[in-house]
Amino acid sequence: CQTSNVSRPTAACFCGAHSGAPADDSGFLLPHSCGEPCARRGRLADAADAPSPCPHTVCGALCHPGPCAPCAAMGPLRACHCGETDFRVRCSDERNRTGQSCGGVCNARLACGSHRCARVCHAGACD
Repeated sequence: CQTSNVSRPTAACFCGAHSGAPADDSGFLLPHSCGEPCARRGRLADAADAPSPCPHTVCGALCHPGPCAPCAAMGPLRACHCGETDFRVRCSDERNRTGQSCGGVCNARLACGSHRCARVCHAGACD
């Protein structure tokens, strides 16, 4: 390489929590791993940029190379589409964003005011 660097490059651990080369005398850590829980923000399974209902703010695995795994913790308690049943799934589960059917009859009052919806628990307006 014929390029000369005036400044010395600095090393940081994978998660960015520590600057400078982390020292590991034990030989059990990956090079450039600080050995502490990853300080990067956790992510959803398929939509890293989508608004996350996940209340967990960091990855939680030990400092590691590459992207963080989807959040494996349980998400907050959510109601089904009709509101009759509560459910809880992993934070990275798509149902935390889209909702879930309980499988029961919707039974919501229709716009006419005298009938109820007979469809299975569903997202969106009743017909």
